[in-house]
Amino acid sequence: MNNQHIKDYIDYYVNLKIQPEFAILLRGEWGCGKSWFIKNYLKGKSVEHLYISLNGISNFQEIEDSIFQQLHPVLSSKGMKVAGKILKGLLKTAIHIDIDGDGKKDANVSSSIPDINLGDYLKNINDKIIIFDDLERCSINIKDIMGYINQYVEVSGLKVIILSNENEIIKKTDSDDELKTAKIYKEIKEKVIGKSFDIVSDFESALNYFIEQLTNDKVKKTLIDKKYLISELYVTAGYNNLRHLKQTILDFERFIELIPDKSWKKNDLIEHIIKLYFSISFELKKGGITENEISKLFLVDNFSNNSQKEKTATQKIREKYSVFNLYYHPINFNLLINFFRFGTADKKQIEASINSSIYYQKENTLTWIKLWRYYDLDDLIFEKYTEEILKNLKKKKINNRYEILQIVGMLLNFSDSNLISLNKEQIINQGRECLETIKKEGNLKLNPNEEYPSNSSNGLTYQSLNRQEFKDFLLLASKMANDSQIEDLPRKAKGLLKKLEESVNEFGEQITLTNSRNNLYFETPIFSHIEPTEIAKSILKLNNKDKKDFSYFIEERYKHHQFNKKLVAELNILIELNEILNKEKDNKKGKISGLIIQNVILKSLERSISELKKCAG
Repeated sequence: MNNQHIKDYIDYYVNLKIQPEFAILLRGEWGCGKSWFIKNYLKGKSVEHLYISLNGISNFQEIEDSIFQQLHPVLSSKGMKVAGKILKGLLKTAIHIDIDGDGKKDANVSSSIPDINLGDYLKNINDKIIIFDDLERCSINIKDIMGYINQYVEVSGLKVIILSNENEIIKKTDSDDELKTAKIYKEIKEKVIGKSFDIVSDFESALNYFIEQLTNDKVKKTLIDKKYLISELYVTAGYNNLRHLKQTILDFERFIELIPDKSWKKNDLIEHIIKLYFSISFELKKGGITENEISKLFLVDNFSNNSQKEKTATQKIREKYSVFNLYYHPINFNLLINFFRFGTADKKQIEASINSSIYYQKENTLTWIKLWRYYDLDDLIFEKYTEEILKNLKKKKINNRYEILQIVGMLLNFSDSNLISLNKEQIINQGRECLETIKKEGNLKLNPNEEYPSNSSNGLTYQSLNRQEFKDFLLLASKMANDSQIEDLPRKAKGLLKKLEESVNEFGEQITLTNSRNNLYFETPIFSHIEPTEIAKSILKLNNKDKKDFSYFIEERYKHHQFNKKLVAELNILIELNEILNKEKDNKKGKISGLIIQNVILKSLERSISELKKCAG
């Protein structure tokens, strides 16, 4: 079993009846499972211990605070912050202490307690093992922190285990005024550490443990059954990081809960989803790709066979994982991108994507999806399907913004192969007419964060992606979708104004650059579609706190010069709004609301106007 010899040695070390006067070092790369190993060991053995993470620690007082907090949870609780000395001087009378910070008196502390020095309380740790984790991430220089740890080992005779990515310490040079860090570390290590062990990732044990932590029994059972598959993907990734494996498993539980219940019965489908999700997640976490590059993994036609050219990162990843060699996928990559970028995805869209995939191909499957796999069709069936598609195209009966792209891409491909009589120009013209109908019917209005047209839909890559005619058609679709969004702005602007009156914070999320996926209009000049008088009416309806919050969000909106270039269309609106509120403040004289308008809102508007004017010239 991996690392069993380390467990055996720690057993020996922990049970020593004499003071060992040396520490144990457990070393390994970041994410290899050092922390998981020691915590699992301590839990299984019920060993009394103190666990101190040195990550970001900049002085010894922080370490002693951590030890004190673990030894005395009551005295170091929320209501009694520890910082050096927790009680100063003699307390002449008993005092009431609010331990949990809830405003209620919880306990008494005797008046006889003198000044407390944390060092005095370290005498209570003789029977405990001290664990120092993340040595390489400590901000105290290596000579001092190792000397400090040695006080516990040599002077106090305590048993100490250190966890570290030793290579990161040895890699350090003379920077940051540290004198030959690597040499110093090696010299002091000989004095402090008596035994060093290399932690080997115990993938199987860790995987079992991570899966057991899941709360959804159905997901848990599925991953237990598919452990072999996860193991294959982990090995293929070549990324020995158990921490990221755990994160991937936890996130996958949330993701797979979005698929329809009926899909759990299809083993091939579940395996396909696991392969997609885990391979993408591993590559994102190791830095092989970014969220913006996920789409390239699915772009089959985008890869050149020219062996002279150096392969891109996405090409190399495609070659690593066999799943990307498939021409079909059950989940549209846009939905995957949304999940990896925002932590969520539309459940209905995922269900629609899965239902139209090859895993649910039936007689009622859409004709264009059957036609997409034309190599599987007999001649007469192919002719029947193309006739139906061409008829619907000519009569402009195709009303789905993604379906029209799939059909035009296929037909251009068929035309090139002389499988249909329609030429490229006719296909493009009829496709454009369909797009215009789709736009007219309001079906080119995109959902928040929807990337359209991208290069696939319904889990299927568009055919003809390398043909110039189709590239131009995609650009046309993108422009028409953008025009549709602009034309829809007056309606959205009314909704935004209503949102202001309902919730200033949600209004603020929508108009400013934040991490929220609701920041829909942070670079869209949506206020140019609202009358200033209407904005003023909504502002005046707000309570005083909300008026201040509105002021904050307005100022935040115009802080970014790169966005102001797009928002400059709102300049005149802000100027008029400023004039209207200037008059309104006079009507509110002698009131708090009047002061807020004058000293808060108008000031923010003036600063915002000034920022926009910089881009107007």
